[in-house]
Amino acid sequence: MLALVLFASLASADDSPSFGTDVSIAYGLGGLFGSWPDAGVHGFFQGRFDAFTVNRDQPGPRLGASIWASVVVAPQQYAREEGEDRFKFKYSEYGVLALLRADPTDPVGYAFGFGFGRIDLTDYYDGPQALPTATFEFGPRFATKSSAFVDLLGRAQWATARGPSEELDEWWGASLQLAVGAHAR
Repeated sequence: MLALVLFASLASADDSPSFGTDVSIAYGLGGLFGSWPDAGVHGFFQGRFDAFTVNRDQPGPRLGASIWASVVVAPQQYAREEGEDRFKFKYSEYGVLALLRADPTDPVGYAFGFGFGRIDLTDYYDGPQALPTATFEFGPRFATKSSAFVDLLGRAQWATARGPSEELDEWWGASLQLAVGAHAR
């Protein structure tokens, strides 16, 4: 009898999901800095999926998580290796972030995230090099009259990895991106 009462109360509960999701695409400019690449700027495309503990209709800030991935496009940065000419290089990158976003109805809000990522260099001294990164991002979010938004995000990254002579090299990344997205839920 208790199970029947419990089932009836669950069936009459509000069926609308309480989680929220955002999706976005971005183009940005950034630089990868360390002992291997030459100082310079590269462009990248990024896609991301954000999931939140509350949906877009609930007021207040939203806490969530993000999965993102990017690939370098034009322009490209240059690198130089011993005995080699300067060459352009590309890399892919992906990661996860813990997020804090302003109320989706705020005309101008904030976007903040921190987490971990990975940079995959395929041309590093004729072999692959993976750089696990600590990643931070921040910037304003501009709401539109619909469920769309525009983010202007700055990102900073830091990594260490063994170089070709077995010493630890520090790698830094910095970028600025313009993302267009929508509150999917």
